[in-house]
Amino acid sequence: MTKTRKCNCQRFVVSWTGNWQTAFDLVVFVTLDKEIRIKRLKQREVERYGDKLQTDPKIKEASQAFLDWATRYDDFKFTGRSIKVHRDWLASVSCEVIEINSEDAVEYNVFQILEKF
Repeated sequence: MTKTRKCNCQRFVVSWTGNWQTAFDLVVFVTLDKEIRIKRLKQREVERYGDKLQTDPKIKEASQAFLDWATRYDDFKFTGRSIKVHRDWLASVSCEVIEINSEDAVEYNVFQILEKF
């Protein structure tokens, strides 16, 4: 793996194979209160699919399955992709991890990140 200063990975790499735990200089974990997160996800589903959420059975079923998963994400007993899986991975990385809340002002979150460089 070649090292570069200009890399931004915007997804969790929990399931990637290799030495990803040592590949980063900084990991930023973005959180949000469950109720707000679910409300935003429901709104996003409406914006994405509109009336098809009511008229297309496949879209309705897929959307409901996604929202069901999203509601269980914070349950430490849930065996799927969850906060526990992510927190376990965060504990395994060799670099600093900072946690920011996406409900905070963007400027504040950017400051928190830039302060580490």
